[in-house]
Amino acid sequence: MLEITTHKNYLQKDETKNQFCFRSLITEEMNNEQLVQEIINYNSTITEADARAVLSVLGTLVPRFVAKGISVELPFGLIHTRAKGSCEKLTSSFTPGTGDNKISILFEMKDDVKKAIIGSALYKQMDADFTGDPKIQSLAVVQDDTTESAVLTIQRGKMLRIHGRNLELDLTDEKQGVFLGTADDAPRCKRYTRSGSNVIDVIIPDDAPLGTCRISVGTKPGVQRYKHDSLDDVVTITE
Repeated sequence: MLEITTHKNYLQKDETKNQFCFRSLITEEMNNEQLVQEIINYNSTITEADARAVLSVLGTLVPRFVAKGISVELPFGLIHTRAKGSCEKLTSSFTPGTGDNKISILFEMKDDVKKAIIGSALYKQMDADFTGDPKIQSLAVVQDDTTESAVLTIQRGKMLRIHGRNLELDLTDEKQGVFLGTADDAPRCKRYTRSGSNVIDVIIPDDAPLGTCRISVGTKPGVQRYKHDSLDDVVTITE
């Protein structure tokens, strides 16, 4: 299924234009084994061996001919190679992998097939509240030279960096922020040097409890709904 989600467009700075954008995600896939079964079900005169043989031959011959610089036509489109890049002189040689010289593979869907697919495309628009839920992807301790360390031992007063998505915070709301734990009464960090959708830089409080804890981020993705996320990774806070 094509799932469509709505997100805040943080690149749009012009307030007179739309502030949100649609993004999509494919949640299902069909592998070769499933395709073989679909071919058999579609046409009962085709045996499983026939279907496997045709797919196997196509998988061998199409790449072979495309590599030779031949545009190969399939029932739904054309596959061919293309060269691109730049050079210093008119007489310079094209060498794939050197500089920006490269050979790429293009697939061009036939217009009638493209029109048919788009015209009958199925999709599901997801609830905007849930697509905005925060998701922590990784944690890192920011060193004095600004590099990141994956060793999650950090001193009070030092900076912790949180990577993820939908991490935007309203720091005037005490229910939102970075928390040193997952319990309802976990201490909340109050000093931030960066608070963005994908990255949060937070200072561990001088009075933070010493020992280990799981970091959680609390946001308000819905009108009346708060959401927290955390990782299993444990952070050790020291003096």
